[in-house]
Amino acid sequence: MKKISIILLFAYLLCAYYGAHAVSLDGTVNLKYETANYTFANGDYARGFVRLNNGFTVPAGASVSFNVLAPIAGPINLNDTGLITLEGDMTVTTNALVSGGIINGQGNTIFLSGDLTIPDGKVLEFSSSTVIDGQGHMLMLGTGAQLYVNGPAGTTLTLRNMSLHGVGDYLGIPSINFATSTQKLTLMNMKMFLIKNFTLWSGVLDIYDDVKIYGYYDPTMYPALQPMLFLYQSPNDIIIHSKSTLFLDMTIGFIYNPLDSNNNHLKFIAPSSRLYLNGCTLFTSENVGLKLLKGHLVVDHNTTLQSDGRTTIAFQIGDQDALTHTPNNVQDAVIDILPGARFQIEDAFLSYRNRN
Repeated sequence: MKKISIILLFAYLLCAYYGAHAVSLDGTVNLKYETANYTFANGDYARGFVRLNNGFTVPAGASVSFNVLAPIAGPINLNDTGLITLEGDMTVTTNALVSGGIINGQGNTIFLSGDLTIPDGKVLEFSSSTVIDGQGHMLMLGTGAQLYVNGPAGTTLTLRNMSLHGVGDYLGIPSINFATSTQKLTLMNMKMFLIKNFTLWSGVLDIYDDVKIYGYYDPTMYPALQPMLFLYQSPNDIIIHSKSTLFLDMTIGFIYNPLDSNNNHLKFIAPSSRLYLNGCTLFTSENVGLKLLKGHLVVDHNTTLQSDGRTTIAFQIGDQDALTHTPNNVQDAVIDILPGARFQIEDAFLSYRNRN
């Protein structure tokens, strides 16, 4: 009798242990459906037909792998240092909230089927290349929230098909930040709204399709837009790809001042690469200047090119003396000044050096 009691007690304790400690969710054989916020343990995984209907939690310092087919609903709590590794794409549903942590995307995509919020002061770190596809929804950064790219050289954070809100510098730290200058931010078919002045200190900026940058935007007071500064200081390139447009609104002051004083970091890949100045101010400092080669410059509304009174050329359009200026590698930059637009040059010299 005593032996049976001991066995029953052991069985009870074992059940209690596994009831209090999460286990992996294997939905490759049977559907797993969790209605409460599910807490994983270090080394766990979720794979296959797993439905997390009220989000999940990863303990601080723990690592969990994901390859689930069903959308994830509810809050995702990574406890600032919890890590999720994506073994496939992930879909996050309406009004999701991610409280800081680490994502090892491994080149996979996080699809949004609703708006996604990063709360105030939280850092969402990307330790390998990751894509966030908004599918037309909003990614909202709370006050002091940060998207931080921290992986090997070439690690890329791609933001596409969305509007990004809350971008700015907080206590000197930009809300989109890089660990080193070898990483990359790719923007594709999206709008970005600055809530404060924003500095791009490092990293490569790739522009695909239509990318529009605006000043402060409050959806409850639309179209209440307030002017903000975008300070480009990275020693790497802004690359506008073919059939793509970087649109700078009249609520933006764009300051081109790379730390390495290179005047040709703003690169047009093809004649179909466009820089659309929609009544904004484009500024370059005395020691830098800016060359615009090969692409297409569109000027609309009251647009200003401005420097700080430098006595040498501040802005150069085209390069007729370039050694690479051949029929297959034209360095001319096409300029369209739209009807009714006003193109002002203040405290600066402009050199028009197109060959054709």
